[in-house]
Amino acid sequence: MNKSKTTPKTYLVKGNILDFDGDAIICPCFTDPTYCKESKLLRTLFELAGKDLEKELSSVGFCEVGNAVITKGYGLKVRNIIFLPYKEKESPDDAIDFIFLHKSFRNAFSLASLYGLKTIAMKPTPIEYKKQGRLYRFLVKLGLEKEERFLQPHEVVDIATGILDECKGKINELVIYK
Repeated sequence: MNKSKTTPKTYLVKGNILDFDGDAIICPCFTDPTYCKESKLLRTLFELAGKDLEKELSSVGFCEVGNAVITKGYGLKVRNIIFLPYKEKESPDDAIDFIFLHKSFRNAFSLASLYGLKTIAMKPTPIEYKKQGRLYRFLVKLGLEKEERFLQPHEVVDIATGILDECKGKINELVIYK
C-alpha cells in the first residue's frame, strides 16, 4: 500500500490562539514551563487550563532549550499543549542559540506526530537569539554586519514551516495566529 505523503497545509489567521479548536497549540516558554511572569499568553493559558496543567508541568519540572514538552489541554479546546522552551528563567538576558531553536521545533513536531496530532496552531513571537562565530563578530566590529538579536515573527514562521515540511503525512495543518 503506497500512501501519499502530502505537505502540511499552513494557514494564517487573526484571533486568539487560545480559542483554537484543534489538536494542539505550540506555546513558547521558559525552561521552567510554569514561569509565566513575562508572557501574557502563558498567564492566560494557566488561567484557562486550571491547576491541573500547573500540576502536570510541575511534575515535569525543567525542560532544556532545544527540547519540547507535551501536556493535556485541560480547560482549553485543544487536546494537547506543546511547550517549546526558548529561554532560561535564571538568565533571561541570554538568547537562544539558533541551532537549539531549530531543535526545539523539530522536537515539538516529533511529539505532535508521536501523539497523532494532525492540526496544530502557533503564535510566533519575536525570539531573541545569538549569532555565533569569529567571522560574524569580526564583521560586526568592522560595521559590515548588523548585530540583530531578534528573529521576527515571520522568520520564526519560516523556520517552523521549513521543519514542518519534514512531517509529511504526519501533521496535516499548521494554523499561525497573527
